[in-house]
Amino acid sequence: MTETRSGIHHSADFKLAGFRLWVHGYAYGAIESGIDSNWLRLTASCGGSGAIVEISGTYLDAPGFQRFRNGLADLHAMRVREAILEGYEPNLVARVVATDRTGHLALRVDITPDHLAQAHWFEFEIDQSYLPAAIAALDTLLVRLPIRDTTTHGV
Repeated sequence: MTETRSGIHHSADFKLAGFRLWVHGYAYGAIESGIDSNWLRLTASCGGSGAIVEISGTYLDAPGFQRFRNGLADLHAMRVREAILEGYEPNLVARVVATDRTGHLALRVDITPDHLAQAHWFEFEIDQSYLPAAIAALDTLLVRLPIRDTTTHGV
């Protein structure tokens, strides 16, 4: 199924429950090294129970996606109890947390275009079966937009 919100006519690069991400490319395409080289332009949408919140801009970087991918893999293997996708600003945070030892998980997405004047969050019950597809989507994204400079952000 193709997503059409905000003129986006292709499938989301990442989907998990009601959370969708489209990554359009590097924010600063010509910069190959330094702190700005890994920032990504994206559109994020989250919806549930009659509400949808969408943001577009430079909120996350490639190392953040790598950390989230690694966290989801560790969560799937039950080595950790939480995986987080976040940037340096609070506009977009996705947190997957184990709620028990039998594979039940909770996804909480905090999303807002204006963190000084608004707050929006969504919670979803998911389970371990959601994680392989999410990890594969992040692998695909990181092949398309790899980390350019590993000296500026820890992974």
